Amino acid sequence: MVSAMRAATPVGRNDPCPCGSGRKFKRCHGAQPEPAAAAPVALRAADPAVLAGWFRLAIEAFERDDERTAAEHAQRILGVDANHVDALNLLGIIACRAGQYGRSNQLLNRAIALRPGEAQFVMNLGNALCEEGRFKAAIASFGKALRLDPSLGDVHFNLGMAYADLQRHDQAIAEFTRFLGAGADGHAAWGLGGTLREQEHWDEAVHFHAAAAAALPADPEALHDYGAVLVEAGRAAQAAPILVRAAERAPDSPEMRNSLGNLYYELDDLDAAQAHFDAALALRADYAEVHFNLGRVLLRRGAHAAAAVAMERSCDLKPALHTAQWTLAQLHLLQGRYAEGWRRYEARLEDPGAGVYSARLKRERWDGGPLAGRRAARTQGRHRLGRQSRVPRRCAAQSAFRFAATICRARRGHVCELAERACHATGR
Repeated sequence: MVSAMRAATPVGRNDPCPCGSGRKFKRCHGAQPEPAAAAPVALRAADPAVLAGWFRLAIEAFERDDERTAAEHAQRILGVDANHVDALNLLGIIACRAGQYGRSNQLLNRAIALRPGEAQFVMNLGNALCEEGRFKAAIASFGKALRLDPSLGDVHFNLGMAYADLQRHDQAIAEFTRFLGAGADGHAAWGLGGTLREQEHWDEAVHFHAAAAAALPADPEALHDYGAVLVEAGRAAQAAPILVRAAERAPDSPEMRNSLGNLYYELDDLDAAQAHFDAALALRADYAEVHFNLGRVLLRRGAHAAAAVAMERSCDLKPALHTAQWTLAQLHLLQGRYAEGWRRYEARLEDPGAGVYSARLKRERWDGGPLAGRRAARTQGRHRLGRQSRVPRRCAAQSAFRFAATICRARRGHVCELAERACHATGR
């Protein structure tokens, strides 16, 4: 590498020639035409030993999370050898981490085309497709990697994660179990715990997350997920010291702060919960779930206007966050914003992802106006949708009460503030 750097330095006509002949440059290679003089430099820069040294520097930078320097070294290699497969692979991984998925796929596919039998490259492409959200394509890539190298155990873990993202839990568990059988207990237990957590199998999820945290003591995220699943399983007191330790190991993580906020919310310490949610937003202002969680705290404090602002921000950032949409609908109705509140509430019934979707019932959305003479859905139970019937004027206020009571989950016989406002809106 040193000789290549020296060769690239401008040489004066009276300086010793870089070829080592001992003669002056003007008497040696300086007397040749410029293209011929440049040829030895290019040849020396393309020396495999020099390129290997540059790639070693790239890997060292990558391993210390200095991806910018790693990319610079890899680009330098490609400037000399455009088909250097390891540099292409490394740049593809770096581009994926930066969210440049198109460039990442292009670089990784180039590396695979140059070395089609390299299972690791194919697995890296699968990882990039997962990050992009293309889980089915990722699964195909992981399958190809396994066919190339059945002993590549990490592929089973990545397959499990892809299946879990597609909600194909049985297949995810099977892949994580295979990964466990390959001897990588920590990460496989972690993935298996996450899948069981999605299915709300709390005891099993806690067991595997505990195993992952024990097997990966230096990983704060494994410890964090163990504490988080304990909170979700209703064991907040047991989770407290675990989540505190995880946050101490990763003080700049908004996810850790969010989990601590949820912990203290469950423990009814609203001051501590709000402080941690505020800290999480200071670290990451566009964290939709934290805005929602902060709104929950404000709602319990009775600060409805501030809670609505937090919920609106959450919905703007992540419209598919159905719990935020539903809570905001209730807040709008409580504030007398009936048209907007009902529109948000009914939107959940049209979205299969909300869990209360009904394609069978065709209905007109309530615009907040009087119900007399209009058709309305009679509700049975919490979310089941029954028949439609026309609402006579004398029943309009009662129908509005039923809608309001359903939204608020009011108990029978309990006339809440929302129901009174809904009745008032009908003019009755």
